[in-house]
Amino acid sequence: MRLTLTDISVRQLRAPTRGQKMYRDAALAGFGVRVSQAGAKTFVLVHGRQRQFLTIGRYPIITLAQARAEAKRILAEKTLGQHQPRSIKFEDAYDLFKKHHCATKKPRTSKDYRRMIEVHFLPKLRGFSKFKLALDREIGTIDPFTIHDLRRSFASGLQRVGIRIDVTERLLAHRSGSFAGIVSVYQQHDLMPEMRDAVSKWETHVASLVTAREQVSATRAA
Repeated sequence: MRLTLTDISVRQLRAPTRGQKMYRDAALAGFGVRVSQAGAKTFVLVHGRQRQFLTIGRYPIITLAQARAEAKRILAEKTLGQHQPRSIKFEDAYDLFKKHHCATKKPRTSKDYRRMIEVHFLPKLRGFSKFKLALDREIGTIDPFTIHDLRRSFASGLQRVGIRIDVTERLLAHRSGSFAGIVSVYQQHDLMPEMRDAVSKWETHVASLVTAREQVSATRAA
């Protein structure tokens, strides 16, 4: 939904009954406010050809004027070629994750994190570039997509199957949103059981989509 964001309109934005809702600013392209089911309001910026999603900060800790000024600064730097996010290989990112994140967790939690990644994700992500090229050739009828598009589809799909937004953000490794500010100090539950349940429900959902597509293909071939 697009509207002219003002202090009054931001303050009066209502929470959706499910998931989250994005209110885009009519005055500044890409800038907007994301409102969660719990009523949390977060200023965000979507920019670039790959539609990169950037969290600016939580309202009212950050005012509308401050958030819009920060969005303009980022867009200006990007236009000048200064705002270039660093890109690293997944294996290198995983090493940093183990060093800086897993090391701060309890041994059992750290072990569960590593097992989940090494069993379910790492084997599939190694050599992803070659797989991606082959996949693009096979499904050439759809628009090009990136890893970030898969993350967005994953997040939106979890909301569709009834997963809480804080569990979704933890699965996406977001440090802002539901865990911004003082919440990160008091919320120490690692949400591991909830994340396992979410991944299981997502797997069931994806399997049902594949089954439905196979049934349609079989019907057309008959």
